[in-house]
Amino acid sequence: MKKIINITLSLFVTILLAGCAATVEGEQKSFDKAKAEIQGLSGLFNRYTPLVKVQVADIDEKWAKAMETVEEDAKIEALEGVNDIVRLGSIKPLYDLKRSLAKVESDIKFMRKRSTAEVQISTLKEVDLSEAKLKEIQILVAGTPIENIADAPMEINGFISQLNSAGKYVGIAVKQIKDKIAAERKAKEKAKSEARRKENNSYSKKKTSKPNTNSEPVQKMINCKYCKSSYPSGSSKCNSCGAKL
Repeated sequence: MKKIINITLSLFVTILLAGCAATVEGEQKSFDKAKAEIQGLSGLFNRYTPLVKVQVADIDEKWAKAMETVEEDAKIEALEGVNDIVRLGSIKPLYDLKRSLAKVESDIKFMRKRSTAEVQISTLKEVDLSEAKLKEIQILVAGTPIENIADAPMEINGFISQLNSAGKYVGIAVKQIKDKIAAERKAKEKAKSEARRKENNSYSKKKTSKPNTNSEPVQKMINCKYCKSSYPSGSSKCNSCGAKL
């Protein structure tokens, strides 16, 4: 029986590993997806379209070279190597910029939805400044394509730094409000849980408690063995026939 179980487990692991094993087709799908993402950055950042084109040309060249590998396992390994670096190099700062823009925009939207009672006037001013910087950078990165690609990384990192600085206090305010909301929700859930516990305990006590009756105990009766008349327990003589009880 143990041998059958071991064989079954071995087959299961083999099938599982086979399903997870890398293939040329799988690596091709991963590459195509990553390449489409990179090309999509041009729609967000028209200024850095030249940078995107250079990156796409570079990874296409590396991919074509990897595909020339004859031996299957070696080819898969080469393709995996290309997929590991497609989002790196000069294109990586664009992904960082995309995240920074999304973070600041998300924080601003969150704060705009808060009531005036939740947000201080000074924080609202910070939100206005952060939004102004966000719009300024969005306009710049959507503008005329950069002439010197070598200047792109420094410029992009400069935009990221500006966004982080402009959104710093807004981000702190967002975290404080979210923490407060989470704490209030947790307190309400705890109160509900405590109320349910007390209700269950009360119900349990009612269910297990013995009924409290104040009725008098039933008096035991005895019968005369001759005439069968009934008298309370402790009586000594039958009033009907005079016999002893």
